[in-house]
Amino acid sequence: IGLGARPGIWNPSKSNLLQKYGENWKEVYPKMVNRRLKSWGLNTLGNWTKKEFYSLKKIPYTLAVHFGRPEVKLGEQAKSLPDAFHPEFEHSLSRALAHRSQEAKDPWCLGFFIDNELDFGNNSLKTGQIIFDGDKASHTRRAMIDMLKNKYGVIEALNNAWAKNYSNWEALEGHLPLRQKACREDALEMGRIYLDKYFSTCARLMKKHAPHKLYLGSRIHFKENELALIASSNHCDVVSVNCYDFTPLRIHWPKEVTKP
Repeated sequence: IGLGARPGIWNPSKSNLLQKYGENWKEVYPKMVNRRLKSWGLNTLGNWTKKEFYSLKKIPYTLAVHFGRPEVKLGEQAKSLPDAFHPEFEHSLSRALAHRSQEAKDPWCLGFFIDNELDFGNNSLKTGQIIFDGDKASHTRRAMIDMLKNKYGVIEALNNAWAKNYSNWEALEGHLPLRQKACREDALEMGRIYLDKYFSTCARLMKKHAPHKLYLGSRIHFKENELALIASSNHCDVVSVNCYDFTPLRIHWPKEVTKP
């Protein structure tokens, strides 16, 4: 039975729904799911709930916003880290949020998640390292190199601080020498600048396109990256974390986190 995304592909879930509910299963099934969830005591539809379920306006819901944009990291298989300093990042997100104008006005919608489990890195130093290792043409990496130029002035001063021997600013590549204290401080500053840019841009565009909805963050993957938690708290209405431990009590919140 051809119920897949492409002709000739079988979708067992849709096949079962057709057999159980008949030809109008697309109308019957969402209503049944809403009744079932309420009977189980669930009071919210979570991330990635499809429109046919939340448009019934039976249970409050959250919305997932994803959009195409330039990336910092190289390779098609690389986990996403948006090039937040690229002008197209803001333009693409603005377009994506504008397409959600109906949900932005819907009183049943609690708020929007933007992105999911971005690769900020599994600790606070890692964000800067990922940017430094990323595409040399990315606007984000170029912004970080400009930060280093403004701090050190000449390449010789950077070489002295990092114990390196770069011939010029264009030659900066490879892994950061994190054994050097000055380099660790610079990596943290790169992370702070990037994370502030990412979350502040998302927050500002949320206020523009969905001013009455909660900005629910990006569902941070690595709870050990304190810079990401703090930046999220600075700009989001809710700090969202995907915690894969046995208990959320394993999350050690920095004192700077003041949001739910």
